[in-house]
Amino acid sequence: MKTRVLIFCAAAAALPGAVMAQAGVGDTVTMQVRYTANVGVGEHVGFHKDGIGPSTIKHMTANMAGDEENVGLMQLDLSAYPGYSVSSAVLSAFHDANRVPGAVFGIFRNTSPWRDVTTDWDSRPTYDPTPVSTVTLPDAATGVFYSFDIQPLLQGWMDGSIPNYGMTFRRIDDPNPVAFFVSGGDLAGERMPNVVFTISAVPEPGSVLMLLAGLATLAAIRRRGK
Repeated sequence: MKTRVLIFCAAAAALPGAVMAQAGVGDTVTMQVRYTANVGVGEHVGFHKDGIGPSTIKHMTANMAGDEENVGLMQLDLSAYPGYSVSSAVLSAFHDANRVPGAVFGIFRNTSPWRDVTTDWDSRPTYDPTPVSTVTLPDAATGVFYSFDIQPLLQGWMDGSIPNYGMTFRRIDDPNPVAFFVSGGDLAGERMPNVVFTISAVPEPGSVLMLLAGLATLAAIRRRGK
């Protein structure tokens, strides 16, 4: 039996209209990761089932038996930032439990979609094997955030040079992540993964209008094709 993926909305992003009106050069934006999931190998389905109630905290990675691999999935809603440029972008993930000093975790760019597509380990998204960013857990501390530099990835999503299929979050040096990293849940609060980025340039109004016009044209072509 394969573990089914748990997909849920962790937090809504800011309203697109408000962001478009307010964002300017030098502005720093904090955004909680909107879509997260966990998918893994093995028969430990019960461990990953989505709980409902005030004591629930969900995880992107968990401690599974043996060498059974499991990974987290994340995706940002960047629809409010078409064509923007960013000078920095840092993703922070909260290490909730299990002490694993020396463990190496990485962020990988997904190369295929997973939302509304992934249902188990075999249908998880493909990803670029070269990590965008890595972090080595330095000691036995838990209950702390670790930061990953994802500026090149965020920039590619914003300017449209790469499709936004989100990220795979996984341990690199061992198939079993062991460490619990929070994805969301009723009690997660500020422990949910978040991205902080700084805008270095804002697209010209004409560029935005051209982009929106192009998207409208593509939508019309698809409708005619159907």
